[in-house]
Amino acid sequence: MNTVIRGRGWIFSPTKDIFFFLVPALIFLPLAYTAWGQGKDAKSLIWVFLFVVPFDLGHIFATLFTVKTYSDLNQKKKIKTFMIAPMTVGLSFVIFALSQQAFISALVYFAHYHLWKQQYGWMMWSRRNFGRPEAIPALLDKLVLWNSLIFPFMWWQSSFSKFPKTYLNENDLILRFPDWLIGNLLYVHIGIFALYAAKSFQLYLKGHPVNWGKTVILLSTWLWYGASIMIVESIIIFAALKIMIHGVPYVYLTQKNFEFSRFDLKTVKRGPNWTPFAYGCIASLLWIFFVIVPLKGAWSAKVSAWEPFIWAPLILHYVYDSIIWRRGNKLIEYNLKKFSTAPI
Repeated sequence: MNTVIRGRGWIFSPTKDIFFFLVPALIFLPLAYTAWGQGKDAKSLIWVFLFVVPFDLGHIFATLFTVKTYSDLNQKKKIKTFMIAPMTVGLSFVIFALSQQAFISALVYFAHYHLWKQQYGWMMWSRRNFGRPEAIPALLDKLVLWNSLIFPFMWWQSSFSKFPKTYLNENDLILRFPDWLIGNLLYVHIGIFALYAAKSFQLYLKGHPVNWGKTVILLSTWLWYGASIMIVESIIIFAALKIMIHGVPYVYLTQKNFEFSRFDLKTVKRGPNWTPFAYGCIASLLWIFFVIVPLKGAWSAKVSAWEPFIWAPLILHYVYDSIIWRRGNKLIEYNLKKFSTAPI
């Protein structure tokens, strides 16, 4: 199980990390200038069933296995962990009843927040796996990561961006940022990267080892958010990178957690190793055909009174994923011990 190379900060292995985090950006970003990348072919059934169902919806329903492993490691918090689900869905109905726009905006913004939390988790995981004190301060690493995520998100909601500002209906997102603010923050955005590059180069010349795993995470994060939103301005490319950079590693991690828990926690005694991935795909298909289609009508943009229930799997995934990717979490510590050969 120990596949991490000491002193390089890889999460799973050099090959897996590069394949999971960097290769998708190098493949999909050039496609932005094709008909597919401009959205003309994006809704084809091949796209939906090869990517969206198995890796996007599949990783959402696979959260059930992550939550179970988390609760098995936190027996004292087991009831509280599962009580989060009905409380969250109930709160969603309350927000939806007060304001549909507020509900939709909260759904979108919370979706982005959970993506940010996972990228932050990967970066901090890589720092822990480095196996020695990092020359680059943690604060600077965090600044670069959040700069890669938050500024493109703000750029998206300004008049500078042609990136779609809708979700279900026109103008259904609440936030808008003035041009003068975004124009000035652009210089800050670039300046932070320049500072990080200069500091990294200075340390390299002094002979400090490079954390290549963390470098891959930071680079892929900006290519995903910055390049797809600010440069190519393609929601299809952004969605593709979300599925590949966010969903695929999550499915792999969930799969490994499942395998570990069978032997260490004795939570699963029989069954094939591909259970989380397969169950995630099956559950997502069942949810589409037996919940979304009857209540909403396929992928209709029409707002249904059952909207909070229809989106419940996504909402719960966002909540649980945000809880799990935090400092000191027992599941993350468990994973660090399983994947890392570095002292922790």
